[in-house]
Amino acid sequence: MLLITPAGIFTKSDAAVELSSLIGGWYACLTICRLIPKPFRDALYDLIAQNRYRWFGKHETCWLPKPEWKSRFLS
Repeated sequence: MLLITPAGIFTKSDAAVELSSLIGGWYACLTICRLIPKPFRDALYDLIAQNRYRWFGKHETCWLPKPEWKSRFLS
């Protein structure tokens, strides 16, 4: 995962933690994961990434974003 924000460029677990703070709500609670050393967070991120289809399933189609979200995506 790669997240580019005005605050910087984030990868892997740093991107996931930063994204949770940007989304807000109960996801903001995940920012506490910053206390875990990056090598451990990235190892967990890699484990989830390697097994995501087995654990969460795979869909044949993707959802389309709402028109008002178009500015949030790169062309």
